Amino acid sequence: MRRLYIDIETYSSVDLAQCGVYRYALSDDFRVLLIAYAYDDEPVRVIDVCNYGVPLQLLEDILSEQVHKWAHNAIFERVCLSVLLARIGYVIKPGQWLDARSWRCSMVLAAMSGLPMSLADIGDALELSDRKMTEGKRLIELFCKPRPVAGLFGAKQRVERDDCPEDWATFMDYCRRDVEVEREIIRQCSWYPVREAEWELYSIDQAINDYGVCVDRGLAKAAYDLSEQDKPRMLQAMRVMTHLENPGSDTQLKGWLEEQLGHTVESLDKRVLPEILKEAESAGKTNVMTVLSMRSQIAKSSVSKYKRALDMCCGDGRLRGLMQFYGTRTGRWTSKGVQLQNLPQNHIPCLSSARDMVRAHDAESVELIYGSKQQVLSELIRTMFVARPGCKLCVCDFSAIEARILAWMAGEEWVLEAFRSGKDIYCETASQMFGVPVAKHGPNAELRQKGKVAVLALGYQGGVGSLTAMGAARLGMSEEEMTDLVRRWRDANRSIVALWGLVQDSVCNAVSGPGGRVALSMPHTRLVFERHNAWSDLTITLPSGRALSYQRMWQTLDRSTGRYELSYMTTGSDDKNTKRAWGRYKTYGGRLVENITQAIGRDILADVMRRVHEAGYKVVCHIHDELVIEVPDETHLPTIEAMFSVTPSWAEGLPLRGAGYICDFYYKD
Repeated sequence: MRRLYIDIETYSSVDLAQCGVYRYALSDDFRVLLIAYAYDDEPVRVIDVCNYGVPLQLLEDILSEQVHKWAHNAIFERVCLSVLLARIGYVIKPGQWLDARSWRCSMVLAAMSGLPMSLADIGDALELSDRKMTEGKRLIELFCKPRPVAGLFGAKQRVERDDCPEDWATFMDYCRRDVEVEREIIRQCSWYPVREAEWELYSIDQAINDYGVCVDRGLAKAAYDLSEQDKPRMLQAMRVMTHLENPGSDTQLKGWLEEQLGHTVESLDKRVLPEILKEAESAGKTNVMTVLSMRSQIAKSSVSKYKRALDMCCGDGRLRGLMQFYGTRTGRWTSKGVQLQNLPQNHIPCLSSARDMVRAHDAESVELIYGSKQQVLSELIRTMFVARPGCKLCVCDFSAIEARILAWMAGEEWVLEAFRSGKDIYCETASQMFGVPVAKHGPNAELRQKGKVAVLALGYQGGVGSLTAMGAARLGMSEEEMTDLVRRWRDANRSIVALWGLVQDSVCNAVSGPGGRVALSMPHTRLVFERHNAWSDLTITLPSGRALSYQRMWQTLDRSTGRYELSYMTTGSDDKNTKRAWGRYKTYGGRLVENITQAIGRDILADVMRRVHEAGYKVVCHIHDELVIEVPDETHLPTIEAMFSVTPSWAEGLPLRGAGYICDFYYKD
């Protein structure tokens, strides 16, 4: 099929980063300024759309299902060109979007290949001779956004090509270069085996983004207003207590805390604050506790999601473009804008009543009944996502999906039998570990919590550190108890422990052995590890046929320990959640098993998503292993739950179970 590579430059007064591409492209002053394009290996052409229009052949090819359109972050080009076509009289109307089935995304391809996602970062990672032009940021600020008018407060205007002709010429070169870089990235990623099924799934993902989710804008607006109204009062109270000019400044506040506590305060990170509060409580520093409590309420980032949702909402009340396809190494989705993956859980009773009070701006009743207004607003965030009139939301997910997959891969039969029999896995795990019967509300019930922490923390070669991160210390467990728990869990799960070593050895043999290919057969399935080129790029082919990719996976000898270690090139976040640059980072068997387990879980969710889509249901969003679907009424729940319980043909023997509920607004059951 013929390929058409595209990059566009656009103008809108709407903030793209804050409002997302759909709201941006539907603004009244949205314009496509430039289109750079190339067919196959032909030279790149650049069109000044505002002055010369778009060639008819290009328009027809954009609409054609027989031409694959390639773009970097292709959702941007697809949505913007949908609006352009609608405005010049084609059959597409605003709110109806170009079919994604003939679109391909080089950003997604790069992510599949184990590369960063931004065009500039990919160019650096691949060490391309021609990379994204560094002048781009300045030119986008100049031509793509409104500029302040000198001498007129608040006035803005658009800078056009005749205002800065030399910059405009550079702007056209910048657009041309993006297509050249994009095409070279696609060429260099050609070693990665992409199945057509993945592009079909990408088109389903784009359909979900196009459809969007309905937002209760009345609730969102009221909640945001209530969250903002106390900030000036709390800041003033903090000024009085601290005598600081700006107690909202971390630098100033750290200085004050150091005076109060008598030692250096390195950070006010949310992971450090509990220790500071504990110290203040022990020292009787109630002023420190009060100030930090007010700071926490002012800085509560979760409540800002209301504002973000309102900014991203289109005129029909739907929020579009929330999902990012292949957002992680494992192929799992991430989210954009409102960030669905880290929504606060809801624990307050009577959610409907709380929503009504907030919609009525009744802060007094909220505080009288629930105590903390900010906490209520945080817990109601999920509930701003609602079904469209005449429909319900069906929320359905898998039960303990990772624990099931891990046991299935390793052949940990007692775990699989527990799941097949519908037993409580935490009780069964505790029973295996301690050698006594454990029931949730019966004999030895106190051991269930230890079983739960062990299941959640230890499956991927974790130890005392993993248990601590999972909250074992908060349960009153000493380090000695945690060490004993690790030993007991590993004794009870010998097949899983063996899997960590088998996977690490397979990777080592693939990247360093003569054949460059290792097949690892397990009781229920198999994995294939394969080295691909002189860089030692590695793929792990999963049971579904999809492959995980690791750039430049190497085995090296650590001379200080005498052990061989695995490392590969990647980006991401370190243990302190600080973004890492592209570079070499270590890995090991347990972490690779975690990647594989989560990737299989993603493929199982994708299988259900396809089934739901083909059945004609509308998925409005999804979070981790949970789908949120618009349905006409409650009678559809059993049908959808049954879809979650179907094991894919490639996962024979894996016991799956889905459970869901029907609601008018989204919440966590």
